[in-house]
Amino acid sequence: MPDNDLDMPQEFLHLPSSTWNIIFWVIRYVLVALVLAYIGNVLVKRKDIQTDIKGRVVEWRVESFKSLHRWLMRFKSIIAAPSQDEDHYRNILSVSKFKIGLQGMEYASFFDSPERLLQFDMEFGQLLAKEETFIDQNLKNKLYDFQDWLSDVIMFYGAFVRAEHDPKWKFGNETAEKHCRLACKLLGIGLQEDVNTYFDQLDQMLHDRLGEIKISGVHTKSKNYYPKSQLCRNQYGLTAIFVLVHFEEQFSKNPSLYKDGETFLRLSSEYMECYMQYLKQ
Repeated sequence: MPDNDLDMPQEFLHLPSSTWNIIFWVIRYVLVALVLAYIGNVLVKRKDIQTDIKGRVVEWRVESFKSLHRWLMRFKSIIAAPSQDEDHYRNILSVSKFKIGLQGMEYASFFDSPERLLQFDMEFGQLLAKEETFIDQNLKNKLYDFQDWLSDVIMFYGAFVRAEHDPKWKFGNETAEKHCRLACKLLGIGLQEDVNTYFDQLDQMLHDRLGEIKISGVHTKSKNYYPKSQLCRNQYGLTAIFVLVHFEEQFSKNPSLYKDGETFLRLSSEYMECYMQYLKQ
């Protein structure tokens, strides 16, 4: 007797194999469709996230440029020397080769006092640390260049301040502070050309970036040539100003000392020996 089980289609859960084949094909295509849909959804979300991030980067970069531009407007703030002091300032600056230019006896407001100079330097350092992540390398390099220039100014001026308070001169605190404030203003007048140059460069760079924001942060370098700063070219002029400020009362009481080359050289050498000790620290 033939085995009927061999002739009948195999069944599982009372369903023939042909039905199971159809079910497997349906499940297969449904799973593939689900997987593809999931992958597509992930890619779309990832693209949306990337677009959102790029948009936020642009927003952050714009805010960084705006913050820097607001700082730049303060940077440009100018103070005019009182008319009664103009001749006094001009006489001291005449011994140096600083190019005073059209601005005359005017200086950037952060040179108005030692406290404002140090505060400006501190605030600029904080601003640069906060915003440098979102600014391009060319702008960053120019800001670092200005930061180096400002550090040099403070280094030279700081040595003068410490030298004025050296006990060997027997200055009262009032006299030393008067000299320090006068020297700060004179530095500002003498270096105003440098301030103008940095302002023009940074102002142009920020206007270019605010006019055309680049997500990549890549900007072409400026093709303009800028000469060395007055600070670099005329360090002798700085020391000459410091000498005249230091001996201001002495020369005022006895003008012949200033005209006596030998005496002036001796006094200058004595002062510069003290100044250089502080500059090297």
